[in-house]
Amino acid sequence: MPAHGVGDIPDLIIQLKNGTMTEKEKAAGYLDRILQAHPAQRSDNAETMVRKDVVVPAVAMLKEGNAKGQTSAAGILCCIAEGNKTNQELLVKAGCIVPLVSLLRSGSPNAQEQAAGAVASVSEDERNQKALLRAGAVPPLVQLLKAGSSNAQVHASNAVAHLSAGNLQAQNAIMTAGAVPLLLVLLNSGKAQMAAAGAVARLSQSNPKVQAAVVEAGGIAPLLSLLSVTSVETQVKAAEALFELATDNLTTQTAIAKAGGIGPLLAMLPSRNITAQAQSAGALAQLARFNKENQDAMARQGGIPPLVALLGGVSGSEVQAMSAMALMEIARNNMANQSLIADTGGIAPITVLLKHQTSETVRAEAAGAIWVLAEGHPANKVS
Repeated sequence: MPAHGVGDIPDLIIQLKNGTMTEKEKAAGYLDRILQAHPAQRSDNAETMVRKDVVVPAVAMLKEGNAKGQTSAAGILCCIAEGNKTNQELLVKAGCIVPLVSLLRSGSPNAQEQAAGAVASVSEDERNQKALLRAGAVPPLVQLLKAGSSNAQVHASNAVAHLSAGNLQAQNAIMTAGAVPLLLVLLNSGKAQMAAAGAVARLSQSNPKVQAAVVEAGGIAPLLSLLSVTSVETQVKAAEALFELATDNLTTQTAIAKAGGIGPLLAMLPSRNITAQAQSAGALAQLARFNKENQDAMARQGGIPPLVALLGGVSGSEVQAMSAMALMEIARNNMANQSLIADTGGIAPITVLLKHQTSETVRAEAAGAIWVLAEGHPANKVS
């Protein structure tokens, strides 16, 4: 098989459009190989292919090619769609959703892996999520969580996360299909840990049924373990999952704290990664919300000084907002913690945020913190 390079892209796309079936399948293979073999140039090569109208014939190959051709076509579409909403829209307009879901269901293992990657990318756009659900994407994605390759499990986890975001119906359908225990298995080891934690977070968002299912299936322990891994991105996803599990759910708040969740989250606050700082502070806020036992545990474990320090740091508005929210929740209806935050020097930086921060979110959280610190506390009112 002769080697082909970037300069051959236009001719290969013409062959993909107009050749015999055998020629089309070879052209798809060469184009996919060009994208896979040059990761640093992948985005530029993908855009060249899009300009030369690769999308429509690649989608057609999903429907009519043999297993090898379908795998190559799905690989092309996966690379083209990754992180590019304009290209995702082109794929959907070309009719990619039904054939991709069909490949997820009955394609070869390699084709399923590439199709899952394309579905994960296309599902980033919420406008495509309902169409994917209607096409029956959930059962084959869940099956890939169980029995797919490691890459397929990553893609399937990401797709589940995208489909779950803010969609109660999709969350329940994914849970009913058996995704929760499979995702928890993926948390324990392997390539899909970060993606699985992200999926658990999105599935649990504002959904008490899923929150309860994750806790009952033993999901807290592996999430807490991920807070201490070397990958900061994985730590962030685990903290995000704990944030969502604890939101407005006293039972899960208590379960996370009893499992030892407060200490590892506090340990993330001094991280050099601002997303890790923000997500851990947010999770602590949710654990403390209307939960005096957790409020007191955070104070005992030294959580207030690092949160106060983040208020005046250079970490940015998201960290400041989450830190102010955490202090607000730690002090809510808790006079001892109101006093402790004041004694730690927390009032002055919160007031500075309220006066001088341009972010409305930060100012809102600062205002809430000031309200809570002053409520029923005469000395703090004077301060």
